[in-house]
Amino acid sequence: MKNVLFACISVCIIAHLCYAVPKGYITYIILKASFEALELQAENGTPQLVRLSGEYISGVDAAPFLGNKQVIYEAGSQKQKNGIKILGRTGDVVMVVSAADVTDPRDPGISFDGTRIVYVSRNAGTSDEDILHVARVTGEDDAIIYTTPPGKDSDIYRPRFTPDGSSLVFDLYDLNEGYHALYRIPVTGGVPQKLEGLPYNSQEPALSPDGTWLAFTIKSNNAYYVFIAHADGTNPRQVNLGGDYARYPAFSPDSVYFAVFTQNGINIVNTKTFAVARRVNFNHSGGYGLCWHLGASKSAGEIAKLKISRKSVSIKTQQLLPPALPSYGLTLVDGVALPFDDPALWINKKDKKIMYNNKALKQKATIGVKNGKGSVSAKKLQLVEGTDYHPERTVPVGINMGDVSIVEIIPLDSKGRYTAPK
Repeated sequence: MKNVLFACISVCIIAHLCYAVPKGYITYIILKASFEALELQAENGTPQLVRLSGEYISGVDAAPFLGNKQVIYEAGSQKQKNGIKILGRTGDVVMVVSAADVTDPRDPGISFDGTRIVYVSRNAGTSDEDILHVARVTGEDDAIIYTTPPGKDSDIYRPRFTPDGSSLVFDLYDLNEGYHALYRIPVTGGVPQKLEGLPYNSQEPALSPDGTWLAFTIKSNNAYYVFIAHADGTNPRQVNLGGDYARYPAFSPDSVYFAVFTQNGINIVNTKTFAVARRVNFNHSGGYGLCWHLGASKSAGEIAKLKISRKSVSIKTQQLLPPALPSYGLTLVDGVALPFDDPALWINKKDKKIMYNNKALKQKATIGVKNGKGSVSAKKLQLVEGTDYHPERTVPVGINMGDVSIVEIIPLDSKGRYTAPK
């Protein structure tokens, strides 16, 4: 029988918990003498250089619970494009969509579970239409899901997967009218639907991993401002950070914060209070992309069973590789986030099990090898069906313990249950 990670977690507090401070890693692209890809520990770290490139680099996105696959668009010059690449945390790159095979590939995004990418093929149609592609993260099974109408003269920018992987949200720029708007389209293709009620010239969408929030920017009089709204586009509100430059918003894995480029660096903002939790100041000639992830390596594990209801969450896993002693952990089931974020409360018991015990919050975790199965449970919660969790819907599930994660998108039945096929 294979070794597995065993986790038993008991929680007796409110439904949607969050990290007390921002956790995980922010990867971003800036231009100095050359293009630089840097990684920043969200809580208090110093930016570390991941990649230095004389080539043009634009765009970066990562699966929030992982981080080993960060997709970027990289070009040798404005005239000679290279294609879509995967940027590893150690600086290695792998080509997944080559410009030799696809016309001018741009603006990549990656799905919550890290298995698929979306990108735009610019002016690739017979009348220079933009073409929207979805493919495996390896570049295989590339499918065209939408082509802008002939003669419409419009461009697609920054397509992003919804957390459940069923749809995409993208920025459509009308060259004739001269403005941007946000649209949603099924990942299988169809007719895009405009998100109504958003401010004029909305662009650069970002979706929170729990499916609650939509962040975006607007351009007005050559200035960029950041807004946040519900995921369906309702109730948009401006986040006033001062200045006239805010671009490339990206949410934290627990959806409680988002990061955004400003003229002086990066601001990390609380989604509930709009207060700045951290500001990383640096000089740059412009931001060229930003994403937020936990920096984990995907384990060989998978979800075996799951049950979510008004008062509890219960998960069983087939396998999860044992981690080094974590400093934090996080479980996300649909819209319910359960963190284990106090580094002092993680202890190693003679290399046989790792334990987490927060007596004040009645929160416990045990990790070790036991009986060929792993489990996560949270009890005595106060969840609202249809808000915190959604029966009869496909939902994202992530279990993270520091360096390792299990991530899947699974269907729930009418009672909020899931059992993996045998």
